Amino acid sequence: MASMNHKRPRDDEAAKGGTSEEDAPKLTPLEREIYHARLEKEGALLFPIVRNDSTDAAVKMLIQVKTVFTQQLPKMPRAYISRLVLDRQHVSLVCTFRGEVVGGITYRPVMSQRMAEIVFCAVSAKHQVQGYGTRIMNQIKEQCKRDNIEGMLTYADNHAVGYFRKQGFKKQVTMKRERWQGFLKDYEGATLMECLVDPTIDYLSTRQVAEQQRKAVVQKVSELERAEAGSGATASNRNVTSAAAVVGDLSAARDVLHKGWAPPVLEVRYRGEAQTVEQVVKTIYEAVSAHEDAWPFKQAVKHEDAPDYHEIVKNPIDLSMIHERIYRRPCYYVTPDQLLADLYVMFENCRLYNPDTTVFWECATRLEAYTRNRTAELHVERKPRVHD
Repeated sequence: MASMNHKRPRDDEAAKGGTSEEDAPKLTPLEREIYHARLEKEGALLFPIVRNDSTDAAVKMLIQVKTVFTQQLPKMPRAYISRLVLDRQHVSLVCTFRGEVVGGITYRPVMSQRMAEIVFCAVSAKHQVQGYGTRIMNQIKEQCKRDNIEGMLTYADNHAVGYFRKQGFKKQVTMKRERWQGFLKDYEGATLMECLVDPTIDYLSTRQVAEQQRKAVVQKVSELERAEAGSGATASNRNVTSAAAVVGDLSAARDVLHKGWAPPVLEVRYRGEAQTVEQVVKTIYEAVSAHEDAWPFKQAVKHEDAPDYHEIVKNPIDLSMIHERIYRRPCYYVTPDQLLADLYVMFENCRLYNPDTTVFWECATRLEAYTRNRTAELHVERKPRVHD
């Protein structure tokens, strides 16, 4: 291992090949991504998909990755690891560096449900803290895209929850229970986590894309600053401008005093079409209310069904109350944000009262995800109202 005072390669050095495996622990995540991409291009870092097809090459590689799992997962029975890794329904994505197996993932694709179960994931001890774990996970996401798999599920023990969270897994499972129940083995004491796979994302270059965006923003800011500096405005001109702004503020204040304050004009566009606030509020409400997971929220929780509900939930709300607020005159909601706030409180109330193992929790999580997706194309612009 290189000494701690070794100079860390810059991004451009990593891209040109100025790094070695010993340098990897000292690289930033961006530099590691560039470094691994170069190794993959050179053929030094490979991620073959291996199935037990009884060939000598496949069995040899599966036994090598099985050895990594047994060493890094000592609490897992060795016979159990061997059985699943060599099972023909399971697939392994193996990470090799210069011909040596350094880690991998064993998973079971369920093509009928368009999902995959992550069973084992590990990197050998001497290759840890070098970014292989992240690269392996990003490679499996790319493989899921190729196989038309929409999401991955795994049962993570307490030591693995942090790793999976960093890789985009969440404890709130949005996939419907009927879709995965019976296909996954339940592990006592483990946490079920989910990662949805977005087919539009290149998971192997996310940090490079983010860096390009950052540089573009910095460049644009610099251009604007240069344009402002070169505008020829003198200090006295800028002072005059500032004074005019103050006068404008005073004039606006006088208008408020004499004519009264008026709320801003809202210009609402939903899915590219201009709509009134009331129209878009009704559209969102009707869509959420008609969803198959909306049934627990149709009416207020009854005392006989949950005697302690109001002791735990201090701000109860349900779809019938939201309906009454929409259709009263005048409409209670003057902005779409107010409706969304009520809906999100409703979902959070449900998760606050119900354990995460209940169907109610699952309905709240899925319906919230649906609501967020449904309102992603909602755009509201606030413009000051012009006084007569």
